[in-house]
Amino acid sequence: MDTYEHAVQADAFSALYRQYFSLVAAVIRGRVSDMHEAEDLAMAVFELAWKRVRQGEQIGLSWLYRCARNVVGNEYQRRDRNRRLQLRLVSDYQANALVFPEERNVELVAAVQCLPLAERELVAMIYWYDLGAKEAADVLGTTVATVKMRISRIRRKLRPQISPPAHAAKKANRNG
Repeated sequence: MDTYEHAVQADAFSALYRQYFSLVAAVIRGRVSDMHEAEDLAMAVFELAWKRVRQGEQIGLSWLYRCARNVVGNEYQRRDRNRRLQLRLVSDYQANALVFPEERNVELVAAVQCLPLAERELVAMIYWYDLGAKEAADVLGTTVATVKMRISRIRRKLRPQISPPAHAAKKANRNG
Protein backbone atom coordinates (compact mmCIF):
# COMPACT_ATOMS: atom_id res chain seq x y z
CA MET A 1 0.00 0.00 0.00
CA ASP A 2 1.39 3.38 -0.90
CA THR A 3 1.48 6.49 1.25
CA TYR A 4 -1.44 8.06 -0.58
CA GLU A 5 -3.76 5.09 0.07
CA HIS A 6 -2.71 5.01 3.71
CA ALA A 7 -3.46 8.73 4.05
CA VAL A 8 -6.88 8.27 2.45
CA GLN A 9 -7.67 5.41 4.85
CA ALA A 10 -6.47 7.44 7.83
CA ASP A 11 -8.64 10.40 6.77
CA ALA A 12 -11.68 8.15 6.28
CA PHE A 13 -11.13 6.57 9.68
CA SER A 14 -10.64 9.95 11.37
CA ALA A 15 -13.92 11.16 9.91
CA LEU A 16 -15.67 7.97 11.05
CA TYR A 17 -14.21 8.36 14.53
CA ARG A 18 -15.19 12.03 14.86
CA GLN A 19 -18.70 11.38 13.58
CA TYR A 20 -19.56 8.28 15.61
CA PHE A 21 -17.32 7.85 18.65
CA SER A 22 -19.65 9.74 21.02
CA LEU A 23 -22.65 7.81 19.76
CA VAL A 24 -20.94 4.41 20.07
CA ALA A 25 -19.70 5.31 23.57
CA ALA A 26 -23.24 6.38 24.56
CA VAL A 27 -24.73 3.13 23.25
CA ILE A 28 -22.17 1.14 25.20
CA ARG A 29 -22.62 3.32 28.30
CA GLY A 30 -26.28 2.29 28.26
CA ARG A 31 -25.22 -1.36 28.59
CA VAL A 32 -22.34 -1.14 31.09
CA SER A 33 -22.31 0.55 34.46
CA ASP A 34 -19.16 2.63 34.23
CA MET A 35 -18.50 5.61 31.95
CA HIS A 36 -14.76 4.94 31.76
CA GLU A 37 -15.35 1.30 30.95
CA ALA A 38 -17.78 2.35 28.22
CA GLU A 39 -15.15 4.60 26.69
CA ASP A 40 -12.56 1.81 26.84
CA LEU A 41 -14.96 -0.55 25.10
CA ALA A 42 -15.78 2.12 22.50
CA MET A 43 -12.05 2.46 21.85
CA ALA A 44 -11.91 -1.32 21.33
CA VAL A 45 -14.69 -0.99 18.75
CA PHE A 46 -12.76 1.69 16.88
CA GLU A 47 -9.55 -0.31 17.08
CA LEU A 48 -11.36 -3.13 15.29
CA ALA A 49 -12.81 -0.61 12.84
CA TRP A 50 -9.33 0.73 12.07
CA LYS A 51 -8.12 -2.78 11.29
CA ARG A 52 -11.02 -3.25 8.91
CA VAL A 53 -10.49 0.13 7.24
CA ARG A 54 -6.80 -0.78 6.78
CA GLN A 55 -7.97 -3.92 4.97
CA GLY A 56 -9.98 -1.75 2.60
CA GLU A 57 -13.45 -2.36 4.06
CA GLN A 58 -16.09 0.34 4.20
CA ILE A 59 -17.26 0.82 7.78
CA GLY A 60 -20.52 2.53 8.67
CA LEU A 61 -22.74 3.08 11.66
CA SER A 62 -24.48 -0.31 11.37
CA TRP A 63 -21.11 -2.12 11.46
CA LEU A 64 -20.01 -0.03 14.45
CA TYR A 65 -23.27 -0.79 16.27
CA ARG A 66 -22.98 -4.54 15.65
CA CYS A 67 -19.34 -4.47 16.70
CA ALA A 68 -20.22 -2.52 19.88
CA ARG A 69 -22.87 -5.12 20.68
CA ASN A 70 -20.29 -7.89 20.26
CA VAL A 71 -17.66 -6.06 22.32
CA VAL A 72 -20.16 -5.52 25.14
CA GLY A 73 -21.20 -9.18 24.88
CA ASN A 74 -17.55 -10.19 25.18
CA GLU A 75 -17.24 -7.97 28.26
CA TYR A 76 -20.29 -9.65 29.81
CA GLN A 77 -18.73 -13.05 29.08
CA ARG A 78 -15.44 -11.92 30.66
CA ARG A 79 -17.30 -10.80 33.77
CA ASP A 80 -19.22 -14.07 33.87
CA ARG A 81 -16.00 -16.10 33.54
CA ASN A 82 -14.50 -14.06 36.34
CA ARG A 83 -17.50 -14.75 38.59
CA ARG A 84 -17.39 -18.46 37.72
CA LEU A 85 -13.68 -18.55 38.47
CA GLN A 86 -14.30 -16.97 41.84
CA LEU A 87 -17.14 -19.36 42.59
CA ARG A 88 -15.16 -22.44 41.54
CA LEU A 89 -12.14 -21.42 43.55
CA VAL A 90 -14.38 -20.65 46.52
CA SER A 91 -16.10 -24.01 46.08
CA ASP A 92 -12.77 -25.86 45.98
CA TYR A 93 -11.63 -23.88 48.96
CA GLN A 94 -14.78 -24.72 50.94
CA ALA A 95 -14.52 -28.36 49.90
CA ASN A 96 -11.31 -28.44 51.91
CA ALA A 97 -13.35 -27.39 55.01
CA LEU A 98 -12.00 -23.87 55.02
CA VAL A 99 -14.13 -20.82 55.61
CA PHE A 100 -14.06 -18.43 52.68
CA PRO A 101 -16.15 -15.29 53.29
CA GLU A 102 -17.57 -13.54 50.22
CA GLU A 103 -15.60 -10.34 50.83
CA ARG A 104 -12.37 -12.28 50.31
CA ASN A 105 -13.06 -12.77 46.57
CA VAL A 106 -11.12 -9.60 45.80
CA GLU A 107 -8.13 -11.06 47.62
CA LEU A 108 -8.50 -14.29 45.68
CA VAL A 109 -8.43 -12.55 42.31
CA ALA A 110 -5.45 -10.45 43.42
CA ALA A 111 -3.64 -13.58 44.61
CA VAL A 112 -4.27 -15.36 41.29
CA GLN A 113 -2.97 -12.31 39.40
CA CYS A 114 0.32 -12.59 41.34
CA LEU A 115 0.94 -16.14 40.15
CA PRO A 116 3.49 -16.79 37.40
CA LEU A 117 2.01 -16.77 33.90
CA ALA A 118 2.06 -20.57 33.47
CA GLU A 119 0.16 -21.03 36.74
CA ARG A 120 -2.36 -18.29 35.89
CA GLU A 121 -2.97 -19.97 32.54
CA LEU A 122 -3.59 -23.33 34.21
CA VAL A 123 -5.99 -21.72 36.72
CA ALA A 124 -7.79 -20.06 33.81
CA MET A 125 -8.06 -23.34 31.89
CA ILE A 126 -9.44 -25.28 34.85
CA TYR A 127 -11.57 -22.69 36.61
CA TRP A 128 -12.32 -20.04 34.04
CA TYR A 129 -12.71 -21.97 30.83
CA ASP A 130 -14.07 -25.10 32.56
CA LEU A 131 -11.56 -27.49 31.03
CA GLY A 132 -11.14 -30.79 32.78
CA ALA A 133 -7.72 -32.07 33.83
CA LYS A 134 -7.55 -34.22 30.68
CA GLU A 135 -8.30 -31.32 28.34
CA ALA A 136 -5.82 -29.07 30.16
CA ALA A 137 -3.20 -31.82 29.93
CA ASP A 138 -3.83 -32.12 26.18
CA VAL A 139 -3.46 -28.35 25.73
CA LEU A 140 -0.26 -28.28 27.78
CA GLY A 141 1.14 -31.46 26.26
CA THR A 142 1.52 -33.15 29.63
CA THR A 143 -0.19 -35.82 31.71
CA VAL A 144 -3.39 -35.60 33.74
CA ALA A 145 -1.39 -36.43 36.86
CA THR A 146 0.93 -33.47 36.21
CA VAL A 147 -2.01 -31.11 35.78
CA LYS A 148 -3.62 -32.34 39.00
CA MET A 149 -0.32 -31.99 40.86
CA ARG A 150 0.18 -28.44 39.55
CA ILE A 151 -3.37 -27.43 40.50
CA SER A 152 -2.83 -28.89 43.96
CA ARG A 153 0.39 -26.89 44.34
CA ILE A 154 -1.31 -23.73 43.10
CA ARG A 155 -4.13 -24.17 45.61
CA ARG A 156 -1.57 -24.74 48.36
CA LYS A 157 0.31 -21.63 47.24
CA LEU A 158 -2.88 -19.52 47.23
CA ARG A 159 -4.27 -20.80 50.51
CA PRO A 160 -2.10 -18.64 52.84
CA GLN A 161 -2.83 -15.54 50.82
CA ILE A 162 -6.59 -15.95 51.00
CA SER A 163 -7.08 -17.82 54.27
CA PRO A 164 -8.94 -15.96 56.98
CA PRO A 165 -7.00 -15.39 60.21
CA ALA A 166 -9.24 -17.93 62.02
CA HIS A 167 -7.94 -20.67 59.70
CA ALA A 168 -4.35 -19.81 60.54
CA ALA A 169 -5.12 -19.95 64.25
CA LYS A 170 -6.99 -23.28 63.89
CA LYS A 171 -4.07 -24.75 61.92
CA ALA A 172 -1.58 -23.52 64.53
CA ASN A 173 -3.62 -25.18 67.28
CA ARG A 174 -3.66 -28.50 65.39
CA ASN A 175 0.08 -28.42 64.78
CA GLY A 176 1.05 -27.13 68.20
